[in-house]
Amino acid sequence: MKTCRLCKNIINTKPYLELNHLPEKVQNFTPMGQKNKSRTINLKVYQCPYCGLVQVLQKNVDYYRDVIRAVAVSESMKDFRKTYFKNFIEKCDLQGKRIVEIGSGCGEYLELAKICGIEADFYGLEHLNTSVRTAVEKGLNVYEGFIENENSRIPGAPYDAFFIMNFLEHIPNACEFLVGIANNLVGNGYGLVEVPNGNLILQKNMYSEFMLEHLSYFTKDTLRLMLELSGFEVISCEVIWHDYIISAIVKKRCQIKPDAMLAAKEKELSKLKKIVSECKEENENVAVWGAGHQALHLMAMADFTKTDIKCVIDSASFKQNRLTPVTNIPIFSPQALLTEKIDFVIIMAGSYSEEVQNILKEKYTDIKSIVF
Repeated sequence: MKTCRLCKNIINTKPYLELNHLPEKVQNFTPMGQKNKSRTINLKVYQCPYCGLVQVLQKNVDYYRDVIRAVAVSESMKDFRKTYFKNFIEKCDLQGKRIVEIGSGCGEYLELAKICGIEADFYGLEHLNTSVRTAVEKGLNVYEGFIENENSRIPGAPYDAFFIMNFLEHIPNACEFLVGIANNLVGNGYGLVEVPNGNLILQKNMYSEFMLEHLSYFTKDTLRLMLELSGFEVISCEVIWHDYIISAIVKKRCQIKPDAMLAAKEKELSKLKKIVSECKEENENVAVWGAGHQALHLMAMADFTKTDIKCVIDSASFKQNRLTPVTNIPIFSPQALLTEKIDFVIIMAGSYSEEVQNILKEKYTDIKSIVF
């Protein structure tokens, strides 16, 4: 049974692509003079029929937590990155903030970020001990560790922002990995996420890009989907660096605070109780027009009984001659406005309230009413 790495649905389709006789580990270089013990594999690439993610579902390489990159040898990439980091920091207003790179390797990108011309405090998280030692010897603030799941903690957290450069595609549990990163950020934390451009690979039939090291082949759509399902809002998502890289700027999704909703509830309930109380002081019989969920909720939260609301009026026959839930107030047809001697009607009929008010004005002219 094969499970999609993104949407977690079962993939029962045949492989999108099968490539035979590939190196099992593309980073397994044999020193000169030693016997080559490399093994070959038959690689099977699937596309999820539900979310569209192209992925390898075989067991990943044992060094997937380690970042191994050769970016330091490219002068053009260095120049590009310095400008790109500067733009990211300026766009997200991160001057003077604390930024952590997830999967920082030997600190190649951290060095470039530090000299991009913007003041910020940069940190790194790297799993491979030798790379951590190399970075620390350069004077960089790099911690040894890895985001295993949503409960993983980065020393010094929470951070104001993070960046992860061409590393997410290596992670078998990428959604949990991203949630773990989000849990190490401040409430409005930002991020820069970059992956190889899966759109380019598929459009140009670049079959040699598939390998066991890269488990996910993101398009702009599937990268956006994964980021959104992992607790981020996607601010921008663009293709950069000769179309080889998809770059997304994200912001940690803030939880909606209920304060305004609760304040509105208390205000409305207070207003409703006051209307009913004033009617009772005038010995007026009160009815509510509307047995929809809004009216039922308000009457229940106000703790009304039949002594407060004589009856509920509703035109739906299947609700008539029954009792309201919790409050046990009888529900009648509009004809009851005459037989029950109603003096005041509180209209709580949602989008039908204006229509109900017109009915009262035309047919029940002696009854006072208010749209609540």
